[in-house]
Amino acid sequence: MDSEIRIPAGAGINAPVLARPRVAGRGTRCGDCPIADSCSGSTLAALGASATARRVKRGETLCHADSTYGALYVVRYGSFKSQVPAADGRQQIIAFPLPGDVIGLDAIANDHHHSDTVALQDSEVCAFADPERTAPREVQAKIAAHLRLLMSREIVEKQRCLAILGTMCSVERVCAFLLELSSRCLARHWSSSRFLLHMTRTDIASFLGLQPETVSRALSRMQRRGHLRIEGGRQITITNPEGMRAEFACGFESRRAPERMQASAATR
Repeated sequence: MDSEIRIPAGAGINAPVLARPRVAGRGTRCGDCPIADSCSGSTLAALGASATARRVKRGETLCHADSTYGALYVVRYGSFKSQVPAADGRQQIIAFPLPGDVIGLDAIANDHHHSDTVALQDSEVCAFADPERTAPREVQAKIAAHLRLLMSREIVEKQRCLAILGTMCSVERVCAFLLELSSRCLARHWSSSRFLLHMTRTDIASFLGLQPETVSRALSRMQRRGHLRIEGGRQITITNPEGMRAEFACGFESRRAPERMQASAATR
């Protein structure tokens, strides 16, 4: 059964995505935020853009597809999933925003959001109301440059996702997903070897273009090989990261080998 993620109150395990910064009232104070040094919102705030805190309950939609663009949101604590309707009517998940990530860049193009973004747990965001236009005039150019940087990073991330979907088998996709999540935890000064999956197997399967049963089998296979441990269905402990990377890299490289051979032959 594909149950939702629940974390016991006061759990002693590493639960970084639930860690809440010290927030007073509805305003935001970057100096109190534990992820300020890796957060795009702190850069916007330093440039003069103002933000207000908004709390989003688990299961609540932060922004709807086709809704009018009004703000950029930076995740302060919690986690989300961004999804778009697939051709068969299902929801295709395209991202899992974590603290420090920006939500709403897709709406800048035509002033409308292109995806639904739903909270996976009780969360909070910093809402920057159209920072490129509302910030002081003397810093608008710098904010525009920062937004271009954020968009470029998002494009790179989407390209990496396409590489995963287009070149890897199912177990390699799941392995790559966990390694990427581990890297994102490390960038936020959390444990990169022990973390909670704040999304269901169905969510992960949608993101990776797999079936939920395939994701479960891939996780079980990696556990049997000694790469990781799964406790309570949600807590992941990576016990052999190098083994995971070897399995991930070998699969990716084996698919690139014919391309390299063809390129080499073409240059002879």
